[in-house]
Order: sequence, then structure tokens, then C-alpha cells
Amino acid sequence: MVARQRLGVGFDPPGYEDAYADASAYRGESSRQQAKLAPPPDQTLSLTHTVRHVDFNPAAGTVRRHELAAPWMSATVALGQRTLMKSNVLIRDKRTLGLARQTTDGLDEGLGIKYDVTEMAILLRQAFDYRDMSAEEQAALSAVKRAEALEANVLDAALRYDIKQVARLLQLQLPSPKTFGEGVPL
Repeated sequence: MVARQRLGVGFDPPGYEDAYADASAYRGESSRQQAKLAPPPDQTLSLTHTVRHVDFNPAAGTVRRHELAAPWMSATVALGQRTLMKSNVLIRDKRTLGLARQTTDGLDEGLGIKYDVTEMAILLRQAFDYRDMSAEEQAALSAVKRAEALEANVLDAALRYDIKQVARLLQLQLPSPKTFGEGVPL
């Protein structure tokens, strides 16, 4: 009598090492053939089970933090960094122009001094650039550039909205109020 083999698609024919769900051995071959295929008595078949921890409800950002260094994320991360750099430049330009408008409006309305918005924006932009430099880069500047670094003081005064200090630093003529025909400096 020939033993019937059970084969599934993509599976090897069952052998001595196979076990069914009820832990019974495969009985398709004769005991003589099984004896030929059986491992030597000193060798045992061991199955190892690796335990893998699965966090079913990870904390916010945990998965993203793990996947950030993954190869499929490199293009996305690079695109995000490029977009962030562009947006930081735009935000800085808008902030500089807004601060220049605010400062020149204060000079005009508060002190009656007309000053160009674009000139103020250029001064403030150069002051922001100077502020972003490291100490070594600031020390390496030439004397002309160091004189222009006084624009950083203009930036500080503009950020504090100290309009009189901005006018003094820019060496603008402050108007003196008339009191009984006599000018008193501010």
C-alpha cells in the first residue's frame, strides 16, 4: 500500500519534523522510511520562539521618532527641511519689513521725522545678520563692518519701540518743542 502525500501549493512534502495542530506526527510514510529520515537520537529538534513586544497604543510621536531615521523617510525629511528654510527666510523678511514700517511710522507720528521704510528695512536686516553671526565671525569683521554693526543697537531700540533712541542712533535731528518762543531739547 502506497502512502498518500498531502501537498499544498508552495509547500514541501511533509516529513518527520512536521506536526499538525493537535501535535500528532505525520503518518504518511511507513515506519521504516521514517526511521531512515529520523534524526539521530542525540540530536533533538528545537523550535525557538522570539518574543516581540508590540505597543498597541504608543504615545504621541513615538512611531514618528522611530521611523524618522528610516530610509523611506529621508526624502520627506529633506523636503521638509528645505521648505522650513524657505519659510524661515520669508518670515524673517516679513518681520523685518513690518518692524521697519512700525519704526518709521513712530518716527513720523511721534517725532515728525520722515525716514524711508526701505532704508530702515535694510538697516534692520543687516542688524539681524550681524546678530546671527557667531562671536568669531563678528571679531573677524573689518573696521567698516564693525561700524555698521552699530545697526544692532538700532535693532534693539526698534524692538523696544524706543523711537527717541532710534533717532539718536541714526543721528537724526530731533525737533525741539517751542515753549514761549524758546526751544527746549528733548
